[in-house]
Amino acid sequence: MPKIIVWECTHTGTLFKRKGDYIIHLKRLAKQRHEDCLRKKKFEKTLELIQSVRSISDLEETLLQTCGAKVSFSRMRFSDKVSNTHSAPRNGVQNWWSKPELPRGYPGLSGSINMKGDFDFDLLRSLGRFGVHTGSGGGGTYEVRLYEADFIHLLDEEIIKDIIV
Repeated sequence: MPKIIVWECTHTGTLFKRKGDYIIHLKRLAKQRHEDCLRKKKFEKTLELIQSVRSISDLEETLLQTCGAKVSFSRMRFSDKVSNTHSAPRNGVQNWWSKPELPRGYPGLSGSINMKGDFDFDLLRSLGRFGVHTGSGGGGTYEVRLYEADFIHLLDEEIIKDIIV
């Protein structure tokens, strides 16, 4: 009976008959892991920059510099119970069905976000990853929620009175 030699990738479990194909596969995986690591580091740095802002105007500028999002915020109001039916702070929990055992809101700001220039719906939705949670709207103006847990410096008590736009 002939003996068959194969190479098995320990990461994916894929089998290769030729060593050259196996090496190419490993190189692709290494490149992908490296790119994923760089993306994660960039995301974490961007998240840190965005969530360390101290004013709405700083947030607008930081979103432009880091994400290319040309936005403005309006009618921002502070509440102890900003709705968490469609979004929640990074370490919070959504409560779509308003279950009594779950929080029914979190402290934060709610208002409107206005897209300036060319409208990019995907960019608008992706801002949620950075704590800028958008909701319903149209024509470039959408509801927005900024939770205190995600923007600690923005909602310092000393400056909260200056936030109301």
